[in-house]
Amino acid sequence: MAKAKKVEHKYDEAVENNLKSLCIDSEYLVAKSNNQQQYADYDSIKDMLELQRNEMNYSWRSNIFIGLLFSHFTAEMTKWAAIDFASRDFVDIYLEGNQPDDKNKAKAAKIILNALLNIKEVYHFQKRIKARSINWMFGQVYALMWWEQEIVTKQRQMPDKQTVQHDYDEQGNVVPKVVKIPQ
Repeated sequence: MAKAKKVEHKYDEAVENNLKSLCIDSEYLVAKSNNQQQYADYDSIKDMLELQRNEMNYSWRSNIFIGLLFSHFTAEMTKWAAIDFASRDFVDIYLEGNQPDDKNKAKAAKIILNALLNIKEVYHFQKRIKARSINWMFGQVYALMWWEQEIVTKQRQMPDKQTVQHDYDEQGNVVPKVVKIPQ
């Protein structure tokens, strides 16, 4: 079992715990109670999409359950996919500066971001559709995104240099000959 890190307190530990309980914990509890209805709505919509029936089983109700919400949801997802992924150009860069090289920087940023989002291993399509789905059900979605740069050094052999030398055939005519010179 890992040992817990010893936390160095800037002030007295009792004072810090008291401030934490007053500021952070009470704000968290208020936010949690304010969002209970929203969380309940989200859970009920999620249950409807997963075709789960949580209501009471009354004898007068029919036991046929048609996933009408699911059909509306998939129709919305196809619209999102058609709008967001009609082209491979995902981002637009707006030029805000007036320096001479700002236009080139904005163009380079757009090229790099679109190239990153077009990498299959990034799964941009799945993440985007999932975020739109959560927003459709819950009314809001938060995304935390970053990338870490990994520099890989590779050695490549330089291609052979090609030069054209003039050679002569049997009749004395000049014939060009391509010669590869290793570098």
